[in-house]
Amino acid sequence: KINNLIYPFFCRTTKKDLEVPIPNSDSKIITYMNEKEKKLFEILHRKFRQNALLLYIRLLQASTNPKLLLSDIDYDILRNIYEDEEENETLINLDNELDNITDNYDNTEDFDEQEKSFIKSFDMTSKFWDGINIIKSLVSDGKNVLVWGIFVNTIDRISEELNKLGISNKIIYGSIPVEEREKTIEEFKNKEIQVLITNPHTMAESVSLHKQCHDAVYFEYSFNLTHMLQSRDRINRLGLPEQQYTQYHYLFLMSKDGEDDSIDFKTYNRLKEKEAVM
Repeated sequence: KINNLIYPFFCRTTKKDLEVPIPNSDSKIITYMNEKEKKLFEILHRKFRQNALLLYIRLLQASTNPKLLLSDIDYDILRNIYEDEEENETLINLDNELDNITDNYDNTEDFDEQEKSFIKSFDMTSKFWDGINIIKSLVSDGKNVLVWGIFVNTIDRISEELNKLGISNKIIYGSIPVEEREKTIEEFKNKEIQVLITNPHTMAESVSLHKQCHDAVYFEYSFNLTHMLQSRDRINRLGLPEQQYTQYHYLFLMSKDGEDDSIDFKTYNRLKEKEAVM
């Protein structure tokens, strides 16, 4: 109804109008949880079922990088994760929710010693290693790859594993100086490095990589539609030749029971719903 009412007063030039090539359908790389991962997710659902906000945070961490469960929560990142999630009643007053958690929440009490030992026994999840293999395959085909994560620790670990494979890469996130970011972007554009790893709240806007890169791999993503759309637009912009493909690769960790228990699918599907409304 609102769209119909404002339609006479609204003008938009779409990518279709500009003849920007339509991206391929999203590539969904599904990784099934092993028994150990399934047990971890069961623990999280049991521990945090009374607080949807904390539950989502913990599930997002555990989906790729379980050891994040034992670290302090970065509240600036969390505000970015939920920034435009307006209708969920647990998130309406997000600042109040986060302030309340900040003031009253001690994450050292989340897990008992046995559970902490169990979490410490994890490396990265099966999904993470499938993502590394996807990057390796794309690079072996001579392609440059843009990789998206959320958590700094995950981004660092992706870079570390690619270095072990001899795949040239660099990272960009908030603590990287602006001059170094600009240099890294130029190196990526000049194909001096094969993989650029970053997060949406640092580099989702005002950077054009569409002439050098046509594949993006998403290890982690959030409920923030604005960041998602902006991140996708880094490699799908005006100036692409007519037949140029653009491919987004999304990683999903789920049990064999189906996608209902997958935080990755829940987040991805919510983004698609919000995109359709937008």
